[in-house]
Amino acid sequence: MSNVLETTSLRKDKQEASDRFAYPKKRDLYIPLPSSKINLLEFLKLSRCKVQRLLGQRNGSIGEVQTASQRYLYDLQFIYLGRKCLTQIDNKALAEKLLLAIELKETHIAESYWNATLASEEFIYFAGGNKPDTNLGALQESLAALENLTSFSPEALGDSARLDQPEVLSAQFERQLQVLQRAKLLRTHLKLQHHVVTALEPITQKLQETSAICPPLIPGRKAIARTVFAKYYIGQIQPLISQISRSGKRIQGSLAEITKLTHAKNPSLQAYLKATWDDSPGSMWHQYQAVTAEHTMAWQQAFKDCSIDPRSIKVEPS
Repeated sequence: MSNVLETTSLRKDKQEASDRFAYPKKRDLYIPLPSSKINLLEFLKLSRCKVQRLLGQRNGSIGEVQTASQRYLYDLQFIYLGRKCLTQIDNKALAEKLLLAIELKETHIAESYWNATLASEEFIYFAGGNKPDTNLGALQESLAALENLTSFSPEALGDSARLDQPEVLSAQFERQLQVLQRAKLLRTHLKLQHHVVTALEPITQKLQETSAICPPLIPGRKAIARTVFAKYYIGQIQPLISQISRSGKRIQGSLAEITKLTHAKNPSLQAYLKATWDDSPGSMWHQYQAVTAEHTMAWQQAFKDCSIDPRSIKVEPS
């Protein structure tokens, strides 16, 4: 029992687990987006509209080096300012062309959000980084950043007044992505789940053999069971399970919500989620929850069979 967290168990099936938790590559995720062109003459006719300045930036040197996140925010700005501009244009032909450009952006805005989030360089580092901080307690910032990505979705922003401050909005969005890129959390979390599953399965099996915990006619065995429960389960295993479970639920929920908001149908991402974070029986997350629940039930049953009330056990402070 004292070796539950030994790294030897983490090495078991290491290559298999590593491959299983690999996040898709950018080439398998990125979606090319169509672009609309407004010629110079038409561009000058938009001079009364704020969208003119936005178009100038996109057609200049800034537009040539836009990241996926910058392109996404540009698309949102174009839709937002373009709609306002339509009310100021007297030229019917120009208004129709601008409307077509806006509708094209709207058609593909979920894909643009996808490129800026789940298909971005920052998220790929977050999901597949190999040198993460394994202290989950120190990664609350990255969990919050992951959850915050939904607040930058097309549905969340839409006609929001936040679009009137593009520099502020861009800085806020980029900060969330940078936090994720530094954290490299997802692969670490999945490996911890795998580690716990590998370690707990044989212990659960042993617990289920009640005679090994409280064999009849052996004095002092009940006291030993109490000590093992207090020191190793309550003192070591249960806190780790709780920490992984809490953070895992946040990750799983956020991924499900972001995937929904991007309207993602990407086969590579679907295969990844099926193996990792889905609620389906084949995923690592589902396996982790099932194994830890079975382990907890095994302790409960063992104490019932041993006539021990867990509430009576006092845990010495570490």
